[in-house]
Amino acid sequence: MKSGLKKFIVVIFIVNLLAVTTVNAAPALRQIGVWINNVEVNSPKDGNSTLLLDNNLYFSSQFVKDAFNSIILWDKNKQDAKIIKPNVHMLTTDGKNVFGAVYNDEKIKFRVFAQVDSLEAELAAFKFILINPDGKETLIEERRKGDKYFPEQGKNNFWINSEEITYEFDDEGDYKIVFFIQLEEETGMHIVSEKVIYSTAKSS
Repeated sequence: MKSGLKKFIVVIFIVNLLAVTTVNAAPALRQIGVWINNVEVNSPKDGNSTLLLDNNLYFSSQFVKDAFNSIILWDKNKQDAKIIKPNVHMLTTDGKNVFGAVYNDEKIKFRVFAQVDSLEAELAAFKFILINPDGKETLIEERRKGDKYFPEQGKNNFWINSEEITYEFDDEGDYKIVFFIQLEEETGMHIVSEKVIYSTAKSS
């Protein structure tokens, strides 16, 4: 075999060896499930999994938005993602007491109080929704910019006192109060806070 051909074969072998070594050394990309408070919120089975690469987790923007009740704004020009996550604390009161649990079949007249701070964006609207254990929604209140008692423009911290609602908790289970906000120049509402009211049967 000629010397030049031998060198050529050796070079091919080395290149192939390097390619195999590189592939084998590359970190494995894995799909993993994610659990929050013992509830699986992201599973490889539904094709919406989180990725694990080189010990780093990669979440979709939709997952971050849904799992952490945040708002994600995408700036195409700057290629930046802005995450807005105000602090929201909600409580329910019947006018005398603050409560977070009821008996099923109990009818209660109550309001929702929400304390909001660190909202680094202009508010255009908000609403409170009550969702029963079967997923049926009841609007508690919705307000828009210009309505009475709407938070002042430019304020990033404020209190909201909802209108009074009379509601019968027909079923046992978890009822959720969900707080949505809409930002200026945005068309949709975003969930930024949830609160659970537990409904149980009276003991005999």
